[in-house]
Amino acid sequence: MSDPRHIFTVIGLQRSGNHAVIDWIGSLYPSFAFYNNNPHDLFADVDGLKTLIASRPEPCIVFSFEDSPGKTPDATQPLVASVTSFPADRFADFDCLTLFILRDPYNHWASRVVGHSSATERGTGLTSDPSWDHFRRNWLAFADLRSQRPDDFILFNDWFRRADYRRDICRRLGGTYCETTLNQIPTAGGGSSFDATPRKSYGVMLRNWRHYVSAGFLTKLMRKPTYYLRRVLSRPQLGSQLKVDQRWQAISAQPEAQALFSDAAIRAQAQGLFDASILPPQPALAVIAKSGT
Repeated sequence: MSDPRHIFTVIGLQRSGNHAVIDWIGSLYPSFAFYNNNPHDLFADVDGLKTLIASRPEPCIVFSFEDSPGKTPDATQPLVASVTSFPADRFADFDCLTLFILRDPYNHWASRVVGHSSATERGTGLTSDPSWDHFRRNWLAFADLRSQRPDDFILFNDWFRRADYRRDICRRLGGTYCETTLNQIPTAGGGSSFDATPRKSYGVMLRNWRHYVSAGFLTKLMRKPTYYLRRVLSRPQLGSQLKVDQRWQAISAQPEAQALFSDAAIRAQAQGLFDASILPPQPALAVIAKSGT
């Protein structure tokens, strides 16, 4: 009997580490198909979904859903409630799972603030709602759901820091454990809010030499020769070395952070979900919230 094929629905707010986790999930299989930032009612059209899935030979298919405006038929709903459930009963030959990605609120909000305020290499910022109210409502909805369905969640901070946690997830999902993507920074969404999309290693660039002699790339090179020269001479940033648990420090003095640092509901949920070592120290939060600086 052959191994079952897999369909994963992955739901996460932008800058929760979605793409890093998704790339890693895909690496557990010989190949995978990835559909990014889908309309939230994608699964309502079951016949269209069956046609789409029938066209994919890969052993793993991932559908990602984020909090982009225009993707949901009801903008008043939080993301966790607005995605149509995958009709697993119509795909009995597949192992179908829904996974939610949750990142600690302090570093998550910092990445969103920076991501919204600065353009990426592709020239666009995040597509999600930049408001604090939007983030707070959605983050708390994720945290509340996690208390009800813990097995359906991947806590990004634990996934990033702990090999044993990743191995537990792999056993739950299937596939063969792999760490090849951990040093890569995904290009989807413009890469990291803080580090953008660093250049690939020279080995990867050599393997993809045809791209660098294509008309499309040469046109971009002629437009920005200095940028590409600096890029090719720069050291590649390793994904595993990103300071993802220290992002909050970059916004601690900004007005956007005060509501977050003083929010008791957010703090209570974060302390119950994440290791204290990755959260801002409680005294620092109190001083920041009190001073408003």
